[in-house]
Amino acid sequence: MEVTGLNIIFFCGSLEPRCDGVGDYIRRLAGELVQQGHSATLISLNDSFVKREIVGKQCVGKIELTVVRIPSVMPNVKKVRCIKNWVEKLHPDWLSLQFVPFAYHSKGLPFTLCFFLMKVGKGRKWHIMFHELWVGMEINSSLKAIVWGTLQQVVIKLLQVNLRPLVYHTQSSLYQLQLAKLGIESKCLPLFSNIPIANNVVIRQENSTLLYNEGKKIFFVLFGGIHPGAPIEEFTEEAALFALENNVQLVLRIVGRCGPEQENWVKTWRAKGLDFELCGEQPAKGVSELLANASIGLTTTPIALVEKSGTVAAMREHGLPVFCIRNTWKARGVKEFSVPAGIYQYQPGNFKDLFMHKGEVDCISTVSSVCKTFIDDISNASCNCKSNHQDI
Repeated sequence: MEVTGLNIIFFCGSLEPRCDGVGDYIRRLAGELVQQGHSATLISLNDSFVKREIVGKQCVGKIELTVVRIPSVMPNVKKVRCIKNWVEKLHPDWLSLQFVPFAYHSKGLPFTLCFFLMKVGKGRKWHIMFHELWVGMEINSSLKAIVWGTLQQVVIKLLQVNLRPLVYHTQSSLYQLQLAKLGIESKCLPLFSNIPIANNVVIRQENSTLLYNEGKKIFFVLFGGIHPGAPIEEFTEEAALFALENNVQLVLRIVGRCGPEQENWVKTWRAKGLDFELCGEQPAKGVSELLANASIGLTTTPIALVEKSGTVAAMREHGLPVFCIRNTWKARGVKEFSVPAGIYQYQPGNFKDLFMHKGEVDCISTVSSVCKTFIDDISNASCNCKSNHQDI
């Protein structure tokens, strides 16, 4: 169903460029919505980067978006009045909440958020995108984290009961399972890459051969934050042995702001005599070129959560298979969940087995395709709602 001309307001925590992942995500999505003939306005509800209300423009390519930034220090009564005025002025078809519990409360417990939103958007159609759910999900979580997470589930239920959204989205199959436990049926809205493909880049198509050829170089790329707890010593030892046995040269390229764990990776990689390159922070075009020229992406995000990773999405959009270098992470009460094709779990002892896979990458979600899915889902929900009212 082709739909044009929808008017949507997106609510998020902050809209400081390159400092808030959800803000960056919704800015790109909104830009694509405008490109496809819709209207979109962005409103940050708890922006710690501003001290007063800021109304301005932010650009996505050649698209200018209207943004309203409400400071975190503004009293709630004034916030309600201010945002309600914008909602009444713009008269949107949909209100979309981009949910991250810590974006709206320092402890991740925004119990009053639902009542706040009821005041600004009473009687309107609501959509919620769940970017994060709750803490304490992992099987080895502390009692404190589990209790904390239980309270965050209450926040989600309050949003469900009071806003009565017509559509729920999340980007993770694991999160879909967790939301179902709360009685929330959510649809998958895949994450698109946070690195657009550069104009001069040629993306490798699905490869029918194995991931390496004897005598060739293999370029690993590790992009973005490196989480602690990865079995790096085992991975590096097996990598060095593989290179020796198969007459290949392994090169590790580390790109971006990777955090304190970067030093540990460099030290371990160097100790085994393997080559590495520290590429540092790069503009989006530079990152795109590095990804396109790599052989394999590496991530330390748990495989259960890779669908939430913007850096993994960028690797996949650039045609890379991805090795997940992280000790097993399991969610309490969840036995099975789907993993996208082209993402492989490293476990000590299986390094060589990973290279027996073909260089296949599943159907990639672009910002254009994600935008279309979003519009189709909310439009179908709107039609179903009208049909139900007519039946009554």
